[in-house]
Amino acid sequence: MERDRYAGYKETIEEIEKTSGLKEGAHIRYIGITDDQLKFLNYMRSDDPRNILDVDTVYEIECMAVSREYSIVYLVGVRGKFSPLFFEVIDKNEKKKELKEGGFVNFVGGNCYIHNIEAAKVLDSLDYVSTYEVECIKLDPYRFGYTMVKLVGFEVWLDRAAFEKVK
Repeated sequence: MERDRYAGYKETIEEIEKTSGLKEGAHIRYIGITDDQLKFLNYMRSDDPRNILDVDTVYEIECMAVSREYSIVYLVGVRGKFSPLFFEVIDKNEKKKELKEGGFVNFVGGNCYIHNIEAAKVLDSLDYVSTYEVECIKLDPYRFGYTMVKLVGFEVWLDRAAFEKVK
């Protein structure tokens, strides 16, 4: 029997979610960032949150990317990608609210990865008003820790970070 090539990764993600409380649907609060922390933003591939987020707002995690070197959170209704180090979790035991096959999403664009020219064409054809049904979800075979979605009616895989769940 062939072992799921992502089994160890999935177990690691589940452990991170359990111990940190960081997961899709979790509510978090921005705790601020120092100038010294800002120096590492490029390494962590995070946007500068100082002019985007505020410490009085509770944010919801739309999706996460967890890789060997760094993690990134994408927030509901906020353009940008941020290091989870900038946040505190409101309730570590909050239930995960992940996107599922058959679920619906809106295209939000933003900091998404474009795998190939076909994906670029599809992303260019999507609009910010329509709702799209998710046919399949899988881990990205090219970027460890990232997720891809395939929408009904489209033949290419797209970066999960380009979409927001419809509630």
